[in-house]
Amino acid sequence: MSNNIDIKTLEAFQDGNHKAFETVFIAYYNKTKAFIDGYIKSESDAEELTEDLFVNLWINHDSIDASKSFSSYLHTIARNSAINFLKHKYVHDTYLNSSQEIEYSSTSEEDLIAKELGLLIDDIVGKMSEQQSEKKSAAQKQREQDAAVQRSWFHRIGSGADSYHKVCKKC
Repeated sequence: MSNNIDIKTLEAFQDGNHKAFETVFIAYYNKTKAFIDGYIKSESDAEELTEDLFVNLWINHDSIDASKSFSSYLHTIARNSAINFLKHKYVHDTYLNSSQEIEYSSTSEEDLIAKELGLLIDDIVGKMSEQQSEKKSAAQKQREQDAAVQRSWFHRIGSGADSYHKVCKKC
């Protein structure tokens, strides 16, 4: 990422000069994006990371040391951004893969509640006329299926979120 910017431009950038920032941005943006893309192999993600890098560079412009190699400084920031992106992507992909493998299994308490609910429903349905019971039975089956899906979904979300937080704490 060698591109020489004179020390006066870097000092002006360090002092918050917008024109100096524009000069640095134009000089380094494409090379920085290509460098990051070489690491992460995604042009759209590389573009986003590069934009974030330059935004952070502007926010922290006063921490730039004009006496040291700006090119090396920018190279290090770009490399670290790419590596951090890949680490987060790995954690995210690992979480998605592990959450898909988790299967829902009901507890004995849930089974007991479901059986009791079924007995109550059977008792009520038995008291209805035959035509009403057919309509109610179909609707009840749908509600039971919906409830089972909801329980499964909430169980996955709860255990998945816990796993994700545990993995993230290790990073």
